[in-house]
Amino acid sequence: MSPFIRLRENLIFNLEDVESNIIPFPIIAHSLAGLPRFNRNIPITYTVGQHILAGVRYLTSKGDFKTAKYFLLHETDEMVLGDIPGPVKKLFPDVEDYASRIRDHFYKLNGLNPHDPIIQQVKFVDSLMLLNEYQNFFPNTPDAWINLFGPEHYKAWPVTLGCYVEDSQFIEDELIRNYEQLWRM
Repeated sequence: MSPFIRLRENLIFNLEDVESNIIPFPIIAHSLAGLPRFNRNIPITYTVGQHILAGVRYLTSKGDFKTAKYFLLHETDEMVLGDIPGPVKKLFPDVEDYASRIRDHFYKLNGLNPHDPIIQQVKFVDSLMLLNEYQNFFPNTPDAWINLFGPEHYKAWPVTLGCYVEDSQFIEDELIRNYEQLWRM
């Protein structure tokens, strides 16, 4: 079996040599804009790209542009691996390690330090968004989930998921626009 995955515009992702891959952000945006979140096991179309946009919008509204840059790239591994549920990653730690290698590579390609402590803030915002998504898409989410993060955090979470647009071209364009805007700062 070949270690290569074909991407848009005849680009190839080399699975065996992650660090050799130079993939422009518009290719990543195209993939994530159409990639269903939760493997589409929810009542509406909601993509990884929409998830990223919601987080970036929240962070930029707070003036936290550095974290927004990291957030914009925090799902780049899913361009290649898909949206693998957290429990699967925990069951197969090698998958999470590989996903981290991909993310770290794209952070570096875009001038970001993959070991910056700000990654903890990205993970925190991502976790709160996951909880918010569960509350919106799975109405019977147990209160125990809210308690994992502390009810004070969840109640303070101001982001509405928004961006329920099913037009993946719009999502792709918004991801690219946000990328260009953040990297001009």
